[in-house]
Amino acid sequence: MDTNTSSRAIVISVPSRLVLIVRDGPCTGQTYDTSTLNCSYLTVGRKKKSIAWIKDDAVSENHAEIKWDFKLGSWTLKDTNSSNGTKLNGIALEPQYAHQLKKGDRILFGTDSIVEVEVEEQTLKDANVETLIRAYVESVCQELEADAAKTASDATRCAQKALDALLESPEANKFAAGAS
Repeated sequence: MDTNTSSRAIVISVPSRLVLIVRDGPCTGQTYDTSTLNCSYLTVGRKKKSIAWIKDDAVSENHAEIKWDFKLGSWTLKDTNSSNGTKLNGIALEPQYAHQLKKGDRILFGTDSIVEVEVEEQTLKDANVETLIRAYVESVCQELEADAAKTASDATRCAQKALDALLESPEANKFAAGAS
């Protein structure tokens, strides 16, 4: 019987409580609290299916994503190629790049909706079992995603080297000369 099993230490970063408060725009006063919503990932957009639904014509249907980054131990904001852009503290965000959020940050979604960020640290005693399980699963998914991206990059680099070597070989040159 094989008793050699690989064990993996379970490290869970308890997500901070994130509260988004719409300070200006058509949805002024609206709030989104990750503790109430029991989530570590929010979609922001004009679409009703968005977790942070902002009913504003200047906000894209799928405007942005906000998620807890377990490696950084903080919330991040990513513009998802929105039509009217996203600004963090007055600086336009480049689409598809994650930017860390901190307490007091102000986010402009589109041209009118200003959202203030509140962050409150939490400990294990603040989190329920479902939150911890979600946090663990999300951290594993983030690791798998990072590993897959690295593997794909390595495979692409290896294939490019092999292709370059083939194109530089005398046989490839003979084949190319014969084809013309």
